[in-house]
Amino acid sequence: MEKFSCKNMENFDFKEVFECASCGNHVCREKAEIWGRICPNCFGKLYRIS
Repeated sequence: MEKFSCKNMENFDFKEVFECASCGNHVCREKAEIWGRICPNCFGKLYRIS
């Protein structure tokens, strides 16, 4: 299964990237907010990378 991730990660500032604590999936801030900070790949909790 391919991980769900944002297509244009290079367009985002590093501080606006979220990582899933369970599977390591990376999602941009916009998608993280849409999904309620839940990973769409495995439904684990997303944490902001600072």
